[in-house]
Amino acid sequence: MALRPEFATADPTIIMSENAKEWESIWTDPVDERKHTIEQLECARRRALMGDLDPIDMDMLNDALRATSASKAKGLDQLSPTDIDRLPTVAKAEQLDIIAECKRHLAWPRQISATKCAIVPKPVPARGDRVLGMLPLPVKLWSRARGDVCSMWSAGLSDHWDTAVKSSSALRAGLLRAVLDEAGIEIGASAMTLLLDIEKFYDTVSLVI
Repeated sequence: MALRPEFATADPTIIMSENAKEWESIWTDPVDERKHTIEQLECARRRALMGDLDPIDMDMLNDALRATSASKAKGLDQLSPTDIDRLPTVAKAEQLDIIAECKRHLAWPRQISATKCAIVPKPVPARGDRVLGMLPLPVKLWSRARGDVCSMWSAGLSDHWDTAVKSSSALRAGLLRAVLDEAGIEIGASAMTLLLDIEKFYDTVSLVI
């Protein structure tokens, strides 16, 4: 974010305080109360208990370790994929036991339930900041190991008109729609394209579904 002139300063405390004010207003849902949010999350948890996924095994864990970059910033647990990859097999098996226990309870340990965030300025000429979340390593590994399941679920929700899918870009979507518009005009049809650029869209999506 660009600080107002009266806040022009190099003091990191003041800068972070101003950033916190901006993002708190975005992340605080004025409609849904905390109690309602928790009720909906508990409902999702009960549905998840009815799922039946095979447990994550050693091969899946090793694949997830190889697919997770060791150069990325660490989460609050300060663990990198290299730390786990260097463990003996028996210690890796204990990691799998921990992940299995988390699945049984459908909850992460309190020690890794928080995500460290970095606020990074967007490149010029864009304005504002974007927030990068640094997940704890167990959460990263679980996400990698379950990536195929999530991809199949996501693919099942998309339709022919949906351009917000993997490997799609704004340019590709724009060109495709321009071609469709031209084709429509050639056959005497009317065409209209509406383009929306919603700022901080995902940051403002409510947790309550």
